[in-house]
Order: sequence, then C-alpha cells, then structure tokens
Amino acid sequence: MQKAHVLMASALLTTSLGLGILASNQPTTAQAKVRAAKVLKTTAIKKQAYNINGGYLYKNAKLTKKATSSRHLLKTTLYTYKSANVKKVNGKKAVYYYVMNKSGSIKGWAWRGNLQKKRSYAQQKKDIKAVLGIIRTMSQDSQNDLLGDFSDITPQDAYDGLSNVVSWSTNNSDTTADYAAAGKFYKYFQGRFNSITNAKLAAIYASYVDAMNSSDSADEYDASYNLFNALGDAISSLN
Repeated sequence: MQKAHVLMASALLTTSLGLGILASNQPTTAQAKVRAAKVLKTTAIKKQAYNINGGYLYKNAKLTKKATSSRHLLKTTLYTYKSANVKKVNGKKAVYYYVMNKSGSIKGWAWRGNLQKKRSYAQQKKDIKAVLGIIRTMSQDSQNDLLGDFSDITPQDAYDGLSNVVSWSTNNSDTTADYAAAGKFYKYFQGRFNSITNAKLAAIYASYVDAMNSSDSADEYDASYNLFNALGDAISSLN
C-alpha cells in the first residue's frame, strides 16, 4: 500500500514538472505581442527618389512588423508616396515615409532620418556634354588628344575629369580654333564659382580678350594657356 502511494506521488511530480516545462516554453500574450506606435497623421507627399542607409522597412506605420533590413537595399532606389507622423512606444515622435521601389516588389515604412535623396547628376551630365561639344570645335590634333579622355569620365566624378580635360587643352593649343576654345569654356562656366575665383577668372579672361584682339599668336597662346589652366583648377572645386 505504501509502495503504491510512493509510485503515485512520483507520477504526479513527473507530470507537474512536465507541465511546468511546457508552460515555461510558451510565451504569454503580453510577451508575444509587439506594442504598436500611434499614428498621429498620414499625408500624401511628392514622389521623390531616395536611398536608404540604415534601419528597417516596416510593413505598417504602427511599426509592429519589419518588412526587411536596409542592408539588403543599399543600392535600391526607393520612391516616396506617403508621410506619417508617429508617436513611438517610448513616447518620442518621428516621421516615417512610405516608400516603394519601381516595380513595387519592395515597399514599407522607413524612418525619414535613414533616407537620403538620390542624386540625379543632371548638371554633371549637362556639363560633360557641353565640354565635349566645345572640344569638337578645336583642331583635329587637339580633338584626337582629348576625346579619348572622356571614356573615363562619369557623372559621379565629372568635375575631376573635366578639370583635367580643360587643363590638358594647353598641350596642343596652337591654332586659332584652340585659342577660341578657352574663351568658350570660360563663357560656359562663368559665374559658377566662389566670388574670389569668379573675380580672378574675369581678370584672366579680360587679358585673354585683349590678346585675341592683338592678332599676335604668341600673346594668344600665352593668354589661352593661362585661361585653360585657371579654369581647370576652378572646375575641380565644383565637386
């Protein structure tokens, strides 16, 4: 009889321990539930291109579920569609943008501070095209020398490349067409620099104009040489 009681007590203890282990492995409702942020206001915003450089995309503005990490999207262009003013669970307010890639396969809410406007490089592309056009007005020798340098110029490093091309224009500058190119470069970039550089270039250009009006080839060469070099230095500052 005593042995039966001992066996029964042992069985009950084992069952209790088993249930306790199972219970400890099951998250409570309070533990499993993610606290939601409070959405104060949502508005439509202008579509603009951005890159994300940190944090996460969330599936909703309440920030209860992550869609993906920014580390998978560093080279992805995202477009803004909506803005949400959010009060986070820590009481702090923040602005989140609803963003989407071009195909719509990636979308979600990103903190505005993790988004950076994507550069269009429109001005750089325009400047590359303009400089290329001016070089095509130069002598054939100069064109042969300079046009090959354009293959390595990209919009991202446009002004380093264009600075070199304009400076190197002095190498074969020995015809009227080459001298004239210096003035064309100046006119195109005129006023694009700081006040000191603009004033310096204006003075060099004035001397260049006087030399071009003198019909003295030596003066024309020296003046265009000075203008090419000064412009090349100035263009590098546009980065």
